[in-house]
Amino acid sequence: MENSKLIPLLQSLDKEELKLFGRFVKSKVYNPNKNLIKLYEELKKYYPEFRERNIEQEKIYGRIFPGKPFHIGIMRNLISDMMQLVKDFFVYHEFTKDSFRQKYYLLKELNRKDLYKFFEKEYSFAESGYKKKKIFDERLELDMYDIYGIKADYLKKNLPSGKTGQYYEMVGKQIDKLSQFFIVTYLKDSFKLLCGKTNSEINTPLKDEILSHVEKNKNKYFENPVIDILYHFVKLVEKGTDDKLFETVKKKIYDNEKRIQKAYLKNLFQELANYSRRRELSGETKFVKEQFDIEKEMLACGLYFDSDGYLPVDAYTSITITANNSKEFDWAEKFLYEYKDKLRRKERNNAYNYNMALKFYSQGRTSKEPVQKIYFYETALNLLTMIRVDDYYYEVRVKTLQIQMYYEMDEVQRTIFFLDTLKHYLKKNNEMPRDIKEGYKSFANHVHELIKFKAGSAKITTDEFRRSVNEAEQLTYRSWLISEIDQIESSRKKTKGHKPPKE
Repeated sequence: MENSKLIPLLQSLDKEELKLFGRFVKSKVYNPNKNLIKLYEELKKYYPEFRERNIEQEKIYGRIFPGKPFHIGIMRNLISDMMQLVKDFFVYHEFTKDSFRQKYYLLKELNRKDLYKFFEKEYSFAESGYKKKKIFDERLELDMYDIYGIKADYLKKNLPSGKTGQYYEMVGKQIDKLSQFFIVTYLKDSFKLLCGKTNSEINTPLKDEILSHVEKNKNKYFENPVIDILYHFVKLVEKGTDDKLFETVKKKIYDNEKRIQKAYLKNLFQELANYSRRRELSGETKFVKEQFDIEKEMLACGLYFDSDGYLPVDAYTSITITANNSKEFDWAEKFLYEYKDKLRRKERNNAYNYNMALKFYSQGRTSKEPVQKIYFYETALNLLTMIRVDDYYYEVRVKTLQIQMYYEMDEVQRTIFFLDTLKHYLKKNNEMPRDIKEGYKSFANHVHELIKFKAGSAKITTDEFRRSVNEAEQLTYRSWLISEIDQIESSRKKTKGHKPPKE
């Protein structure tokens, strides 16, 4: 089954979904073809890898049609039908998650068939369930818009003449749900655009009108936590710098953690952290601590964890780096140890040793005591030797961290050795994405220039070096290179300004 489009569809199913798909395949309502059930039973034996080369069509065909000669046309039709069945399952599986959308279709049919007693009972269940929902979801507002629309049709058919007040009241409720859905959706997408753009003057159609409408009706709309937060967050992003508004947005997010869907709450926190990062990069060092506090809150809320309960390595590293930048080294060490077992088993040891090395390296960079600095660096270097390098993710990171530490310890020969090792690895590696590879190549070339600067043999000025670093399209550890050239320049100025004592 090489190059079969069915394989990626099956690989996308997790264990629970595969079981549900099996029930779906075996249901006569969705699949009247018994041969597809047999095909499912054969294919699930190859889960989860589904290595195409191991899935031989002839053998599978022989088990489905014992004693019959292989027919490629029949097999292709079975595979095609199975692909359609997987797609149908995706739709079915997603539909079953939305109980209010199901209720809408049920009410629509009950109303169409004039089953009014059933209609009234199901409508009562729907409205009661809606009122009990504590977490806001704009899709639910759209579902209720449709449900209220069916209720309005029901009332129009059944209310006696002269008593149409309930009908118009229901139409009003319908419009309110639609406005909630539209405003939230519009603000979410506008906010996404504002946070992703580089031009602060960008404007989306109706944005000012919608913001003005929300402002004029804030007593109504600010009861909705998402509208309240997004309105103020959009204002903050547009202003760029407003500490008071930043604190307002942060407080509103923290206060409404239990009223917002986790996926979107994570998005809001991430944008809050990105805002803090931008302020910190502009020179406002107090926002390093803000970013750290935000990431701690995200961790406490469980927002970093995947659906299977594991903490992704990227999040583990990101939190460590933020703690290091905040000089919260004791917290970082405790976090790394306590959350080590939250990582997937195969990633655990490498992630722990690498991030502990980062922690000790960061401590070394901030230490003013030469002996202590060397201790931290040597501890970090020892931890790096414990990493089992089996992919470029760790290979290049380990090598660059070694280069940085040996450079900072003035061990020129070792620095050059690891630079050459890095360059050789980059040259022979064919798996690494080109842009990432170019970033590390550029890093290695710039470190060679740094070595020349330190030795006093560089052919370019420090300003030219900075310009080269800032203008490089692909470059890793850009800020580290700038900090090192700044340090060289500062050291030279001190030496130049030093006057020997008079005899």
